[in-house]
Amino acid sequence: MSTFSYRGLGFIKHGPPTDPKAIAKLEKKLGARFPEDYRQFLLAMDGGVAEDYRGLLVSVREQPKMQDILEFYTVSQDQGHDILGELVGYDFNQRVPDFIIPIGRFIGDYMLCISLRKEDYGRMYIWAPRELWNTEDEVLIKFERDLFFLANSFNEFLDKLQPIAEE
Repeated sequence: MSTFSYRGLGFIKHGPPTDPKAIAKLEKKLGARFPEDYRQFLLAMDGGVAEDYRGLLVSVREQPKMQDILEFYTVSQDQGHDILGELVGYDFNQRVPDFIIPIGRFIGDYMLCISLRKEDYGRMYIWAPRELWNTEDEVLIKFERDLFFLANSFNEFLDKLQPIAEE
């Protein structure tokens, strides 16, 4: 793993930058194209860990709390936590509306998501499920109620990140 800077933030990368063909292949599987600012991040970084545990203040269920971003997922399925793998993990694709894509993880298993839907394309959300694990008896329903707005774009999200004070 190597340390790099992207938009003034330090990152520890999972691996080499991804190639445009790998992004196009993933977009084809998802049935939608990533916003340009997020594509640029993937081309430069292909995921990684923000140095100094970067976070931002978010309001989840009307309770403001500092959330620490743990990692950004990769396109490459052999570099660690990848977008496609996380999409099917936690029954994500059965719990979250279509075209809401997990692209990172906060401490506490909340996920950073980007919308690829027409009505809110490029907006960033935190997915904070009330119940993370389902039971065999539970019917999985796609809820908007567990998505909380973070930013209008990926770059705006990055601009909101702050260093987390050490305790």
